[in-house]
Amino acid sequence: MFLIISSIFLVLSGWFYFGSPTNDKNPQIEVLIAAEENKWQLDRLKAGLEQAAKELDSEVIYTEISRSEYRRQQEEVSARTDDMYKGILYGGPVDRKLVEKNQEIVNLEAADFQHKINEKEKIVSADFQRGATLGKYLSRQLSTTSQVVYWQDKSCADPEGRVAGLERHLKSKQQVDCVSGKVETLIQRLNSYSNGKNVSLVMDTPQQLTDYLESSKHDESKNYLRGYLLEFSDKILAAIDDGDILAAVFQDDYSRGYQSIYQLIDSDQKKKQKNLGDRVIDKQNLFSQDLEPLLFPYNE
Repeated sequence: MFLIISSIFLVLSGWFYFGSPTNDKNPQIEVLIAAEENKWQLDRLKAGLEQAAKELDSEVIYTEISRSEYRRQQEEVSARTDDMYKGILYGGPVDRKLVEKNQEIVNLEAADFQHKINEKEKIVSADFQRGATLGKYLSRQLSTTSQVVYWQDKSCADPEGRVAGLERHLKSKQQVDCVSGKVETLIQRLNSYSNGKNVSLVMDTPQQLTDYLESSKHDESKNYLRGYLLEFSDKILAAIDDGDILAAVFQDDYSRGYQSIYQLIDSDQKKKQKNLGDRVIDKQNLFSQDLEPLLFPYNE
């Protein structure tokens, strides 16, 4: 009996000395992804997410869903979040009210993780920033008489934000002529401008560039325009080098993923990433040394 009582005393002493058992594992994080997202960018985002999760002893799970169901699923993820369950939203439409209210969730389409506010006191989307990055670049490249034709892929999270971003830095908002739909519609619009030398073409996706180049092969009436892209992929490097396109906006998705985990779990120790943000890649900086770790942040 004495031995039993002594054993119980030792166990209780250990409990009070070391503290009650706790769950030291950090929150589980669900990443909700719009299924149609650019795979090249998505792979880099996942690498950043998983590296930060590994450092913080957390777990990342992925849920891919169609854009048509994205908003409903976004609300469900938001409703589930608590101290041990958090969410990251990527690629779908921005629910500004949700972003403002819920501190347990990060929407990567809301810009720069700090939910930057523009002059109208609204959240600026990542698509707005992307458009503004290219618009600022074009403002230095184009004359005031240049016409920008923007072939939109309206499946992006904030298509209106991309237009507003482009227009922000251009010298005249009338410069941006938006067109959507099939490549044949784009060709008709381009052919409506008599002076093709003053027209610049902006596209959203690498697939649009492929479709345009293929269509231009069969249009012998004029040479195709060498345009600009608002998104990036590994194939765009060769397209810039070959002269098929003049420039493209690169977004550092590895750092976006990495930073978002730290924001949710351990903001006090959040590691600063110098390369966070968009930049324009063209033939002048294509082979610069500082771009390589951004384009290939991990061994593939």
